[in-house]
Amino acid sequence: MPGYGFQRRRDTAPPRRFHRVLAYAAAGAILLSAPACGIAGSTDPGEIVVPPTDQLSTETEAPTTTSASATRQSSTRETNLPKWTIGRTVTAAPRVDNSRYHKGAVTADSPLVDTSGFHFTTPSRSVSCSTGTNGRDTLACEATGLEGAQNPPSNTPSTCQWAPDVIILNSSGPTHGACANLYPVMHRGTIVNFAQSISISRFTCLSHISGLYCLQVQSGNGFSVTSDGYREINASDAAPSALLGIAGTTTSTADDETSSTGMPPTS
Repeated sequence: MPGYGFQRRRDTAPPRRFHRVLAYAAAGAILLSAPACGIAGSTDPGEIVVPPTDQLSTETEAPTTTSASATRQSSTRETNLPKWTIGRTVTAAPRVDNSRYHKGAVTADSPLVDTSGFHFTTPSRSVSCSTGTNGRDTLACEATGLEGAQNPPSNTPSTCQWAPDVIILNSSGPTHGACANLYPVMHRGTIVNFAQSISISRFTCLSHISGLYCLQVQSGNGFSVTSDGYREINASDAAPSALLGIAGTTTSTADDETSSTGMPPTS
């Protein structure tokens, strides 16, 4: 071919490269005629596993395998609770789309920014909560005008900026009063409207006209902030009568209310 520095002589046999080409072609034909084999000798196509989707909440933090299993077990347990319990009521409420809850402001006056954590507030903005700013294991909420312990515990680090109006919830349960610099709460999070819940990894919170109810799904422990103040709660506690008006949680008869434990709900 012109330009490549090679021209076969007409008065000799084909060069050895020609024979190598024929050998390669023959080998290719043999390979094409053989049955196809997968990785490690498997002849079957590999299975593609699609993880399940939570139809009620389009996005959550990515939990570990252990926490995901525990969350499923806890959700099943709460669904099996009597209809008049706090856990059943919180579980039955429709959930918001978590993808709308990544915005928050560092201060009350600073602009909103996108974060990897989740930030939400009640319609009155009297309670604001964040998770992800301090890891997945703790939900931190700031309740305006509602103060807990005025002084930190004796083993609190000296760098702690104590905030009596901050509530934290983790696997150990709720605490009213915490270090604001260790558990920061973003401002102006997206509102969770009344009768809706937000479920983020290990936590589920119900926004209701009577207050905010939050549970740690593995332990069932949590807290409520209502007009009566701060209170520690558990998923198996009887729900306040105001909560039982949420769609899907009302009981049809008194027999249904008492069938599981023999104890009627309290107001």
